[in-house]
Amino acid sequence: MNSLETSPTTRLRYICDSESEDFKDIGVSTSSIHGTLTPIEKFMFGIKSPETRRQYPKLLLKFFDFLNLRGTLEQKAPQFQNVANRNLDFIENELTKFVILHYERIYRKEIAAGT
Repeated sequence: MNSLETSPTTRLRYICDSESEDFKDIGVSTSSIHGTLTPIEKFMFGIKSPETRRQYPKLLLKFFDFLNLRGTLEQKAPQFQNVANRNLDFIENELTKFVILHYERIYRKEIAAGT
């Protein structure tokens, strides 16, 4: 499917109709096509690769945990969005700290560079 030939609605339906359990776990549903998209649905909409779509919610959850947000992924995403809308500098600083933390873990050989 060529993304240039596919409308956003078609792409969203493709994402929502996936058989992957990961989509059901993060609350992506076809009913959202006609309503307001959640922050997680907006996030998933921008990801084309099925493998990336499978992995990124877990990575996003790790970042949200780093920020000490409480609740499920679906509950944490709007909290993050609210903070980001109010204080983008804070989010930029926290994201930089998160990346530095993982660079340090690579240096200590706790994780591999591709992790």
